[in-house]
Amino acid sequence: MRSFLKDTVRFLAWVSTPFLILLGVYLYLDPFKVLRPYDDYSNPVVSLNRDFISTSTYLRKHERLRYNSFIFGSSRTVAFRPESWKKFLPDTARPFMFDASGETITGMRDKIRFLDSTGGHIDNALLIICRDATFADNPYSKGFLFEKHPATTHGSWLEFHMGFVRAFLDPTFLSVYFKYLRTHEIVPQAQGYLENRKVGYDTITNRITLVSQDEEMRQDPKAYHEKRNSVFKDRPALSVNDSASWITDRYAGYLREMKAIFDKHHTEYRIVISPLYERIGFNRTDLALLNSVFGDRVYDFSGKNAFTDDPYNYYESSHFIPSVGDSILARIYAHQP
Repeated sequence: MRSFLKDTVRFLAWVSTPFLILLGVYLYLDPFKVLRPYDDYSNPVVSLNRDFISTSTYLRKHERLRYNSFIFGSSRTVAFRPESWKKFLPDTARPFMFDASGETITGMRDKIRFLDSTGGHIDNALLIICRDATFADNPYSKGFLFEKHPATTHGSWLEFHMGFVRAFLDPTFLSVYFKYLRTHEIVPQAQGYLENRKVGYDTITNRITLVSQDEEMRQDPKAYHEKRNSVFKDRPALSVNDSASWITDRYAGYLREMKAIFDKHHTEYRIVISPLYERIGFNRTDLALLNSVFGDRVYDFSGKNAFTDDPYNYYESSHFIPSVGDSILARIYAHQP
């Protein structure tokens, strides 16, 4: 029996050694930047989780910087620069980009409820709603880019971190990550894992900037688009998707909860429906519901219009550029609800 137990211990040690080594590497390198605080997340090697960055940055800095104005939404908030927004706000406004990759109405509700429950001030708010994602059936997307910070969801910290450990141990991730560490080469298989662009993070407002893409577009917009010709595909002929409402009763409840919190804080807010490259108009039933909750503070830029007709207004078929965001801000703040 002793011999059997010794052999079992040796076997388990032998089997677990590679895992323990990899775990040690993970703890030391912190590739996803979720284990230790960082002041500046600019130019990461691995694509980072914006939800974690936004929430942890707010938690670390809100007492000192006294944020009171927030932009909520998905990665498409990249078009809305806090410095541009501030031009339309009172001098006391201190903007913060509280976005997340693949953000849905559930994530926005969670963040707004979190700010309210923790004593935050919401003097101004800008909500960026997207026809194709905000009211998706699955409130939380899967994958390390979409893990939600437990502070806003009251989720498990253990499960949160296990999500990143699982992502690190994925054979494809290990292959492309260690190849990059050896050669600084980003192979095609690294898409979705490693960041092949220069990305800047503002340490005050949490604004993300697509540095390399902005520079490339400034130098030669035509060449930028020709290089990505396959991305800018033909767009659907469908003008408005009225086949089914996206806003369920549950999501309608979230909208009313958000409105109640805005009323409580006397928030000056605007709701923007994104001008997506697809040029499909927002569902009219859903638009009527948004208007019933938020009144004339809803601004619909979906469908076919001057913004969406011009391919040069887009980084690719999903994200529109900051000059579009600046134009939208000028329009919505020229109107007094």
